[in-house]
Order: sequence, then structure tokens, then C-alpha cells
Amino acid sequence: MKKLLKVQVDLGDTTAQAIAGGAEFYEPNTFVGKRVVVITNMEAKTIAGVKSEVMLLAADLNGKPIWVTVSDEAPPGTIVR
Repeated sequence: MKKLLKVQVDLGDTTAQAIAGGAEFYEPNTFVGKRVVVITNMEAKTIAGVKSEVMLLAADLNGKPIWVTVSDEAPPGTIVR
């Protein structure tokens, strides 16, 4: 089984929990202060016994997720078009 991280994501007006793969590549504090891009219009899913409410977007570099981020200029909750 792939190693997973539990991530709390600031959506601007609320927070959501996500389960992200890649724990074998990243420390748990990797996401602290990062502005990651997430998909929010999907049903919550339970992964490894933990509820995941949003999906983080990532590029796949030979199995290593490279998280899609935006600059600090975009506040939490900004819509990506």
C-alpha cells in the first residue's frame, strides 16, 4: 500500500480534509503554508479509514507527486479557472 498523508486544506470560508499519496517522498509538514490546488466538487471518500473531502492536484513524476500550487498572491479559496 502507498504511504498517505492526512492534510487539512484552507478553502477560505471553511477547511476540508484530504488524503494525499506521497508520504514516502514528503514529510508531514510539507503542506504547511503551501497554496495547493484542490478539486472540491466531488463526494467525500473514505481512504484507509480516513475521510477525504477534496482532492489535491499533482503532476506524476515517475510515481512521485509534484503538488500543483499557486503563489501567495492568491488567497485561500480563490477559484481556479
